[in-house]
Amino acid sequence: MRNIVVGDIHGCDALLNKLLFDIIQVQPTDKIITLGDYIDRGPNSYGVVQTLIDLKEYCDLTCLKGNHEDLLLKSNDIAYQLIWLRNGAVKTIDSYVRSQGLPLGSFSDLDIHSIFQLLPESHLKFFNSCKLYHEDENNIYVHANYNPKLLMQSQTEEDMIWKHVKNDNMPAQHISGKKVWLGHTPQKSHTITDLGHVALIDVGSAKSGYIAAVDTLSGHVWYAS
Repeated sequence: MRNIVVGDIHGCDALLNKLLFDIIQVQPTDKIITLGDYIDRGPNSYGVVQTLIDLKEYCDLTCLKGNHEDLLLKSNDIAYQLIWLRNGAVKTIDSYVRSQGLPLGSFSDLDIHSIFQLLPESHLKFFNSCKLYHEDENNIYVHANYNPKLLMQSQTEEDMIWKHVKNDNMPAQHISGKKVWLGHTPQKSHTITDLGHVALIDVGSAKSGYIAAVDTLSGHVWYAS
């Protein structure tokens, strides 16, 4: 059995499939935790979500919510629509338009919340099922950041899905003593930053062409590019 944590994917379906099935060669006995940001920026957000839905039927998969999923789910609110538009919404909508065989631009004259007309029911269910964090015996998994002095059930949603990690303000060891695995903050080196008590595994995906995963039991690291 392996316990595999996967960094931000951002619509890079080909990269995700290469990582999971060609490089890692996922087995039914594996446990996989994905850290969120499945959509936006990359070419095929629809494909990423469908791959994860199918993977849930094959192995033990836990999917966390990223800020981009949060923006989609709140896109009926004009304030969130504007933020989402600046962060890759058009790429996501286009991928769902293509998935239905419609011409690109079909929804350009409608409000951005037309995404809900395009989402299959199974995809909407997937987005709504994503968790804010996951915790096991030795590790904590969360999309963005954490307050080291608070137990996970007391963390704010703002910290967990929106707050970036800064080099001069790296979070301290969590009060639980467990190692924390984070995405959200792209690593400029395109490699994982592991400080022992916390690891940042967003290596850029749509911008860098890389995604990363780690087996938390063995420490083995995989990259797809």
